[in-house]
Amino acid sequence: MSKQNVNGEPIHSLFADDPEMHELISYFVQELPDRARTVAELWRERNLEDLQRMAHQLKGACGGYGFTPVGVAAERLEDSLKSEADIDAIGEQVTQLIDLCRRVAA
Repeated sequence: MSKQNVNGEPIHSLFADDPEMHELISYFVQELPDRARTVAELWRERNLEDLQRMAHQLKGACGGYGFTPVGVAAERLEDSLKSEADIDAIGEQVTQLIDLCRRVAA
């Protein structure tokens, strides 16, 4: 796990210094709280199929915008959902993913 995951520090994009990505990253960061709320809602409803789909989308988007720790957490959640892992473990991964999403900064 990266230092950012352990210390609870803000997570910045790997592309933060790229002027061509600045506007796109800012928009993505603004939309991420809504995505985190959707993840939480899907989990509360135990809508595991849509939760898996959302994790897949977050994995790709976070990777594409340079937020690797969030993408890795989303991939871990997606894999657990695909393999029908223990529901408690999935719950912990949901919590970790939401926490990471909240720490993303432009």
